[in-house]
Amino acid sequence: MRIHSERVRAVPVHRTRDAIAGLRSGVVIATSGMLTAGPAVSWARALLPDPNAGLMVVGHQDEQSPGARLLALSTGGQEFTLPRVDGQPVQAPVNARVSRYGLGAHATEDELISIIAEFVATEVMLVHGERRGQDVLANRLALRGQVVVPTSGWPATP
Repeated sequence: MRIHSERVRAVPVHRTRDAIAGLRSGVVIATSGMLTAGPAVSWARALLPDPNAGLMVVGHQDEQSPGARLLALSTGGQEFTLPRVDGQPVQAPVNARVSRYGLGAHATEDELISIIAEFVATEVMLVHGERRGQDVLANRLALRGQVVVPTSGWPATP
């Protein structure tokens, strides 16, 4: 997160409720993308009733997923059923703006290098994919003078 800035902060595990209560404005990035489980469900439950909020659904949505069902609704007070950690569904009024954001999940090696160059990233951390593929990409970036930050200690290390 230091790659982005001091303004980016992680929400520690089991502190989502506190983070929701303290949010006044900002952007939240949370998993699961289909609203089936994870922190995104808690954030959606908190944001959907707020007419000043927006919820962007990204990536592929299976037809039967909560994310796809939410996108099929027209906002304006309709109720939406979200899963809960304890397995019991919870209803949330939908007053927030809900829309799809086309965020591709896959890019070629050349596309990744182009994105990194476009953002003029000072550091890059490779946290997804197979180690062999990461090593190939890291070597190409090093040849371009790009600093690749090691993932040691990072929970998402493949």
